[in-house]
Amino acid sequence: MEQDYLLLMVLGVLVFGMAIVVALNVFLNGSVNQSRDALITDLRLIASLAHMYYLRPTLTGKNKNFIGWKVPSNLIHTKNITSVKVGSVTQDSITLVGYGSETGKDGASKVRVTMVIGPKDITSTTINN
Repeated sequence: MEQDYLLLMVLGVLVFGMAIVVALNVFLNGSVNQSRDALITDLRLIASLAHMYYLRPTLTGKNKNFIGWKVPSNLIHTKNITSVKVGSVTQDSITLVGYGSETGKDGASKVRVTMVIGPKDITSTTINN
């Protein structure tokens, strides 16, 4: 009879331990996903500012382009972004690269999101790591 109780107790401890491990995994994965979503949201805000620059009125009305636009200094570092860099810039597109504060799936490097903004909208969003 004692062996049955001991076996049930060991089994209960194992089940409880496994439940804690599963709960921690769910919590940590949710935190990383939330951080990625926040990074994308912040980059979309910056992309909208670049798009507003593209659409700004000019005297001739013909100079719609992204050339000369810079990321506002107060948005280069935020709670969700460790840095934002402007990649390639052409008259009709601009590439933004944002680095998040969370470590990516590889466990070594930070999450990186690349957005390409065109004349009408964000043409592509790539999440690396």
